[in-house]
Amino acid sequence: MIPKSNLQSLSTDNKQLVLSQNSEATVVFGSAQWRTLGRQVDVNEMDHPIMILKPVFEPGSNDVSDFISVPVYDISQTVVLTEAERRSIDTNLRQVPTGPRSSKERANLSWWLVMKNRKGLQDYLNKAAYRDLQNEIEQDISV
Repeated sequence: MIPKSNLQSLSTDNKQLVLSQNSEATVVFGSAQWRTLGRQVDVNEMDHPIMILKPVFEPGSNDVSDFISVPVYDISQTVVLTEAERRSIDTNLRQVPTGPRSSKERANLSWWLVMKNRKGLQDYLNKAAYRDLQNEIEQDISV
């Protein structure tokens, strides 16, 4: 089921990035996510993604080492899949092992991952702001 809006689940910075690129955006997902929801990115929109930032974590750590740009698309940039296209996707999804998790466990894991990414992003932004402030102070002292 597609939510009416999912922008509130994005970080503040990514929400601002989305709205600065498409002020009418309401629901954004990557192209693979749209396909699992029964939609696909319109061919004419593939060259017009909305770019957001995804944190890259240090291996074996919760520390953010970098950010990469990833494309997402608003629902207005998608079209509904045909029944044949949906059946093809359903067949492919059945081949992906889901493990012993219940749907509630998967939802909890998904929530945990979102919260972990938010903390990592905020931590990274705080450190970057601190470094910038330290650089400004050092420049003021040397003048």
